[in-house]
Amino acid sequence: MAWKTPKTNWQAADVVSKDDFNRIEGNIQELQNTKETPAGAQAEAEAAAGAVQAELNTHKADKANPHGTTKAQIELGNVDNVKQMPISGGTFTGIAKAQSNTSYTTRQLRNVIMSTANPSGGSNGDIWIKYK
Repeated sequence: MAWKTPKTNWQAADVVSKDDFNRIEGNIQELQNTKETPAGAQAEAEAAAGAVQAELNTHKADKANPHGTTKAQIELGNVDNVKQMPISGGTFTGIAKAQSNTSYTTRQLRNVIMSTANPSGGSNGDIWIKYK
């Protein structure tokens, strides 16, 4: 038997008919026929949780590695087959020199020279710090 919409607008003067009883009993039977068992509910909840977790794992992996790069490719840049400074930081083993550029409206790295000598040479935009 299919579910029938219950009567919800009862008035004090309404008389319950056999059709009302049949509808009520039919709906009770429909509820019993379609009720979910605790084991069935648990299985559905676990399946849904597994699907959500799989989606989260996929999203997390995509977000963490959107371009499909390897850890080695991310850790060290590689320009013209010369390994670059790791993104996480490190120590320069040679002289790091910024490009010579006079476009001061663009954010850029500047050469900072720290020396006990007076400023000499260098290029436009270099920062010279004399210390004792």
